[in-house]
Amino acid sequence: MSAVLPKILVVDDFITNLNVIGEILSQTEAEIINARSGPEALGLALQHDFALILLDVNMPLMDGYEVAQILSSSRVYSSIPIIFISASVGDPAHRKLGYESGAIDFIQKPIEEDVLVSKVNIFLDLYNQKRHLELLRDDLEARVDERTSELQRTQKLARVGGWSIDLENKTERICPTARELFFSNTFAESSGSEPVTSFFHALQDSEQARVHDLFQRAYKDQLHEVEFEFEFLDENDCQGTAFSAATVTFEDGAPIAIHGSVMDITERKLAEESLQHTATHDALTGLPNRYLFKDRLDQAFLRADRSGGSVAILLLDLDFFKDINDTLGHPAGDTLLTEVGHRLMEIARASDTVARLGGDEFAIICDDMKDSEHIGRIAQRCISSLEKPYDINGGSVLSGCSIGIAFYPNDGDNADELTKHADLALYQSKTNGRNAFQLYDKEMSANIVLRKERENRLHLALDQNEFELHYQPQITLDTKEVVGVEALIRWAHPDEGLVPPNEFISLAEESGLIHDLGEWVIKEACQTAARWRTMHGRRLKMAVNVSALQLRSDAFVGNVARILGREHYPGRLLEIEVTESAIFSDPEKTQATLDELRDMGITIALDDFGTGYSSLTHLKHLRASTLKIDRSFISNILEDHNDLHIAEKMIELAQKLKMKVVAEGIETLEQMELLTRCSCDIGQGYLFSRPLPEKEFLAWLEQYEAEQIPAALEAG
Repeated sequence: MSAVLPKILVVDDFITNLNVIGEILSQTEAEIINARSGPEALGLALQHDFALILLDVNMPLMDGYEVAQILSSSRVYSSIPIIFISASVGDPAHRKLGYESGAIDFIQKPIEEDVLVSKVNIFLDLYNQKRHLELLRDDLEARVDERTSELQRTQKLARVGGWSIDLENKTERICPTARELFFSNTFAESSGSEPVTSFFHALQDSEQARVHDLFQRAYKDQLHEVEFEFEFLDENDCQGTAFSAATVTFEDGAPIAIHGSVMDITERKLAEESLQHTATHDALTGLPNRYLFKDRLDQAFLRADRSGGSVAILLLDLDFFKDINDTLGHPAGDTLLTEVGHRLMEIARASDTVARLGGDEFAIICDDMKDSEHIGRIAQRCISSLEKPYDINGGSVLSGCSIGIAFYPNDGDNADELTKHADLALYQSKTNGRNAFQLYDKEMSANIVLRKERENRLHLALDQNEFELHYQPQITLDTKEVVGVEALIRWAHPDEGLVPPNEFISLAEESGLIHDLGEWVIKEACQTAARWRTMHGRRLKMAVNVSALQLRSDAFVGNVARILGREHYPGRLLEIEVTESAIFSDPEKTQATLDELRDMGITIALDDFGTGYSSLTHLKHLRASTLKIDRSFISNILEDHNDLHIAEKMIELAQKLKMKVVAEGIETLEQMELLTRCSCDIGQGYLFSRPLPEKEFLAWLEQYEAEQIPAALEAG
């Protein structure tokens, strides 16, 4: 006679999923029964004894949580193990709901075959053991002495036990395992039965009255089933939690006996607490996360409504955190974030909530704020604390923060609105110069919203390829030969037309987009120049502008090298233009970056010379190949003798340092001739050509070279 296979119920509304799971489970020794809906699954549970239920979460009519709750709430079916199969296993909220519904485990979609088979086999083994025990039960009385010690060992390993009370004879029995596990510190053993009150007296003092009252209500209401949890001290004097389920037997309306089981659920409780903590706290800093922050904020609103007070929230964002991450690496960034959390906790009051909302954004909820002056002092303490150096990896790292502040109920009457307005104030603080705080003001909303929309639109523009490069020629003033071009970015806005760089570059720097945008410019410029070499035989030097933030990024040099290699473009034909202000923002880092670029053959041009620091010391050590005279000195060079003298001295200085000189902004023939007499090497400006898209530039270049000297110059 063949053995009856244990049955597994698989519930999923998609037949494809049922087929896939069935194919996998064909490796197990079990009979597979399928259901395509919750109601059908419940009906099958009434007809079969299932060893295990594999339950999909998202189903029409009745989802998996509802099915699990119905089964687990039934005394008959609550013992059937339920495993949820879901794509949302990683979501703590889904896992919490699943455990609350009665699940004991989860399997992630898409299903890993080995994981599913291993877990199912475990439960099949458990089921087979259970059936085996049930068969042994019929013969248990004859073999009780033989099996008692084995049973006790099994109970102890599983940390379960049993107890019973004969209310008529006033006797009680608690199995040895239960006594040892749960009552070793409180239960006085005796050779005979214990008084009826002994079980309740064995509980800790704090639990006795509660459990006693629970049973008294059960007697009164004739409840046959009683369940409760209680705290206990285990055999090692450690605090634990136990769960007991008891059945009360009545005769003629009076209770005559109680039979109960008791199970150690300490590990499950700890797991639930850990899961709850994980769902509501930031894993890195241990601070409340965005979910708990919102809950605490709602509670603060209720307290303020009752007391007539106010609540302030401070949103803090670390200044230039991305640069620290890029420079020192993510582990160093994590260390910085953890230390920021510690410093904020030292500043906050016991009643305040400090939370990490994500990334480098933190928040503080302050109850009972009297006025803006009070919250301003708290904000200033945060700024002063966070701008102090951080000891990371043996080095000193500087950071700072910008803070936006909003008050409840004046600046918003719900969590979302108040947080939004604090975020607007934070944005304004960053715009104002960072490392400061800003109180929300209704008048700032419109301008900030427009600026944030512009910032968001800027990110979208890069994704949608709305940027393009225009090219302006650089021409030797003595031979009138085109020797190079400067690549200048333009934003081809679908509604506003061509947007010049002065209207979006600063915003790109503030938002951090400058790194991706700058890399795109270099890549596009090198691709274009390489194409000109291949298709037209042009070997023009390509000049590209680079911001200070790009120069400070550790990834910049590697990105440039990667682009040159991919495009097969020689470094000697690429010129990086940097401004004086970019150099002075971090001289050591900038100098190191420029040295690495020079090692690749790339030349360096000092742009807008004379408009910034004009440090001769840094000019000497910079070892730039080209000095570009700013257009502000060229525009009035014919009328203003001071501009002429300054230009002459710049040219003389550059020549002595063996640097080429490029004069920007040449618009007239007279300016060109004067600069030629001053021995300026190269000219650039509208006299020759405005910046042009690639096709127009190539057409201009072909005409210019065909005529040798442009008609525009001859006409002048």
